[in-house]
Amino acid sequence: MEKIQFIIQVAGPGVRLVKHIHEPKVLARVGDKTVPEIILETIHDFCSGIVLITGANSEKVEAGYRKANEKFNIPMKIAYAEDWEEGNLISFLASIPYLDRNFILWLGDTLVKKECFNGLFNSVSANPLQNACFVQKVDPSQWKGKKATRVLLGETVRGVKAQSFSQTLQNFNAIDVGVYLFDRETVYIADECRKNQASSIVKFFDELAKTYDFEVSFLEPNEWININELDDLMRAKELFGG
Repeated sequence: MEKIQFIIQVAGPGVRLVKHIHEPKVLARVGDKTVPEIILETIHDFCSGIVLITGANSEKVEAGYRKANEKFNIPMKIAYAEDWEEGNLISFLASIPYLDRNFILWLGDTLVKKECFNGLFNSVSANPLQNACFVQKVDPSQWKGKKATRVLLGETVRGVKAQSFSQTLQNFNAIDVGVYLFDRETVYIADECRKNQASSIVKFFDELAKTYDFEVSFLEPNEWININELDDLMRAKELFGG
């Protein structure tokens, strides 16, 4: 796979953290860098362009990403999600007019170690499957005897199929990271989810798993962080702070 488009979703308000840092969590400072700087540093080698999905605090968030992007000069488009309050799946739909054939959806409060993402990206790139998600194993002992292959820094299980993505995670004893690879042809499923009043990306994968195979790549706890609470920000500084 050559360079790929990244859809970075930063539409939510991040209310649990904003009262502590007085700015949107997707712009939080982690050590000597901001969240946008860390994300762009992680993805820029693989990125053909960015679609930034904004919603709450749209002008401030866009300005933060444009400032972070001065170092990398990645082509960037803005998709404003008018219905951002209805959930991250609904916000994602705002990017549909801009989507390439394949793209990675990255939730803007997720940080992944660059060297880890390099391995995961190369693993997915070598795989003909065009839908993938990155998750964290909660209890590695649950994986003894499972059919898995080591690919650089990520373990991969090919062709996972389940009645729901949620059930897949439960069966794998794993949690969702917030980084996904999609084939544009599957996006119609997201629109069907909206018609059924589903509002989360996980619901999208629930439906996707009924029809399509997808790959699961695994991260370890010290390879990523999702920033929701003040404790998460402290942990992020340990993992990513300069």
